[in-house]
Amino acid sequence: MVVIRQATMDDIPGMQDLDLDCFEEENHPGDYLYYEDYLVLWPGLSYVAEENVTGRILGYVVARMEVTKPHGYISYLGVLPTHRRKGIAKKLMSVAQNAMVQEYGPERVSLHVLKSSRAAINLFTKRLGYKFYESADMFYDNGEDAYVLVKQLQGKQQADHIGDGFGHAAGCLSSETARAKLKRQTETLQLS
Repeated sequence: MVVIRQATMDDIPGMQDLDLDCFEEENHPGDYLYYEDYLVLWPGLSYVAEENVTGRILGYVVARMEVTKPHGYISYLGVLPTHRRKGIAKKLMSVAQNAMVQEYGPERVSLHVLKSSRAAINLFTKRLGYKFYESADMFYDNGEDAYVLVKQLQGKQQADHIGDGFGHAAGCLSSETARAKLKRQTETLQLS
């Protein structure tokens, strides 16, 4: 049985272990400090999926808020490869997004996803309702590009601009022409 619960400081070593299993190429020793900061600054926005019997962390989500413009951001999401496609990521995302709405009332939430990660793009766009917003060139430490995906949260009106504070490598798309161009680019992906 898998239990979803709020993350604590004691979970950070388990989250780092899982991070190595999921994202070996992106893992850094300094990630511990990021997790710690998020748990201190936004304590109600990070969750773990834990195996009930063993206590092993099977998945996690780490989120934050841009307080000046109510906007949520998913910084980290990971599920052990052996436990993917079992609804864990969807449940973690749902719990984190609901916590954002309850605590801060943001209009939307965004995240970055590797352009080369078809599985993650499918998860976010086809299963979780995120939409393509813009590209972020060389967003990741290894130089890989990302898509910025956005989701309107329940009961909130769609805004035209995401806002600052999330390290976007490319500026927000402000014109309909730019949005249409990005939509055409993303539609050419063969998402399975």
